[in-house]
Amino acid sequence: MKNVWNFSTLQVGLGITLGPVVAGCSTLVFSRLADRIGSIGLCRFGTMLQMVAVSWHLTQLGSEVNFWFDFAPGIMMYGLGWGMSIPLLNGVALEWVEEKFFAETNGLYGTLRYASGAIGTAMVFALLTTNAGVEALPYYDRILAVFLVATTLSAMAMWIPIGKSPLHSSSAP
Repeated sequence: MKNVWNFSTLQVGLGITLGPVVAGCSTLVFSRLADRIGSIGLCRFGTMLQMVAVSWHLTQLGSEVNFWFDFAPGIMMYGLGWGMSIPLLNGVALEWVEEKFFAETNGLYGTLRYASGAIGTAMVFALLTTNAGVEALPYYDRILAVFLVATTLSAMAMWIPIGKSPLHSSSAP
């Protein structure tokens, strides 16, 4: 937005804010819905929405400035998917382990979240060797392609059983 479309810092901040606003609202809605229908389905659908959002940006963003039709739908879809899945994932992970392992599982989940964020940030800086003007677009596309692979793998990982399902466990007295 800033380096290719020449948006001001304020415009970039306001534009990016769409995603977190949608994420916050969807977190409230889907956290309550998860209590009724379960979390795993919402997490699966939310990660797929994030994958579609990154695909949207990869295919729609370019040198032409069209914020409301090219950028806004993707960032809002990503926020919707994020709010539908990420806040619920810790609970999903804890459902699959015995209570005595809650602390370790919670710590591992947090560590993996922060480590993957750090790796993603490092990849952006490694791939973005040119960051201004139209000549930067292929570099931005590479970053989006890497994040598309990451979101696709995340969506696929949501289908991997990681332990004994709480629905199938027997609780003998």
